[in-house]
Amino acid sequence: MSLMNIDPRVFMFLAGSGDEGEHFSLMSVHPGTILWTLIIFAILLIVMGKLLWKPILKAVGEREKKIKEALQKAEYAQASADEALAGQKEQVDKQRKEAAEFLAKAKDDAQRSGDEILDKARREAADLTDRARRQIEEEKNRAIEAVRTHAVDLAIVAAGHLLGKALDDDTHRTIVKDYISKLPANLNQ
Repeated sequence: MSLMNIDPRVFMFLAGSGDEGEHFSLMSVHPGTILWTLIIFAILLIVMGKLLWKPILKAVGEREKKIKEALQKAEYAQASADEALAGQKEQVDKQRKEAAEFLAKAKDDAQRSGDEILDKARREAADLTDRARRQIEEEKNRAIEAVRTHAVDLAIVAAGHLLGKALDDDTHRTIVKDYISKLPANLNQ
């Protein structure tokens, strides 16, 4: 049934008009209409309070509680993230410091190793130089001895020719060596 099919007199009755000849107007103030409006409003308020208002308030409260929990979780997550970031920064700084120390140590080790290698090379070069000098000195002494021996042999041969007689080799050598040993020291070399 639609509102168009309802008899207008019903509305007038509900509006508190007992007179059927009176026409209903929305702009006119009728005490019966005000009373019925207030009664209907109160009934609707009670019904809606029981049926709708409490569940709506409960849902809004639960939603507010969930939002507060989500905000607390977000704040906790933010604090955890800030703490983790600070820890990561500290770890990175520590690793940078360790890397710098490692590089400095490696540089010092390389410098020390280089110095040790240079010292070793210098010692080996000095040893080689000393060995070469000793070998040269030995060769020089052998050459001088060979020249002396050759000079003695030549002197013996020359003396034998001068004297006209031959002496044996041992006698010649003894005479020449005695003579050479009596020479001044600067002529010996």
